[in-house]
Amino acid sequence: LVARDFFIYMHVFKRDFFDKPPVSDDKNPILAVFLFKNRESYIKGIQTLGIDIGEDGDHDSVGDGYFSSNRQKRNFMVINYRDDYDAGMTIFSHELAHALMKTEFANPPAWLNEGIATMLEHCTVVNSQLRYIPGPTTTRLKERLEEGTIVELARLLKATPRDYSDDKDSSHFYNAAELFCRFLHSRNQLLPVYRGLRDAHGDIDSSEVVRRVTGLTPDQLQRTWHDWLGKQD
Repeated sequence: LVARDFFIYMHVFKRDFFDKPPVSDDKNPILAVFLFKNRESYIKGIQTLGIDIGEDGDHDSVGDGYFSSNRQKRNFMVINYRDDYDAGMTIFSHELAHALMKTEFANPPAWLNEGIATMLEHCTVVNSQLRYIPGPTTTRLKERLEEGTIVELARLLKATPRDYSDDKDSSHFYNAAELFCRFLHSRNQLLPVYRGLRDAHGDIDSSEVVRRVTGLTPDQLQRTWHDWLGKQD
């Protein structure tokens, strides 16, 4: 069941988002997926695979999934599956998005990398079509919007991977990136932005591509995004 659905999700993600031939010299990159039955075996497994999770022995902050590439020319993902189908597919979807993006976009901006991955994490495949699964992300971000503490769009577009890992409020960046990607996707503008940045090979600023695709100034875009967010359930 899991192996079948992994391939179905991979096919749909590639069809809908990641359609460019791999940038790697390897024309047929292999992606190994390791599933672990509980937290203990998962921690031991990722240590065995050489993933750095710190040396202080505090593993509480270690996520339940990782994607690693170009480690001795291997691509693999690890998942703390826990005999939980829904949780396992959620983690797989997030890490799969990273894996597929990496094959065609060597260095995507953090907001796009994590935003698309988190957006697809909250999707399921029904009759070969992606369907969004409502979750708590919208509620949390709307609360931030009402409090006036939502991350500014200019800051989001310039965020680094560190903001998604070391920042004490990293979940705020994940939530904002996901909902901004969903906002662009609702306007049929996410793929043009993604492909514009991908095909520029990192030689262009995110804000410039977003402005060109949306036709809005940064202030106009932030207001439009916030208005859209306020209307979401």
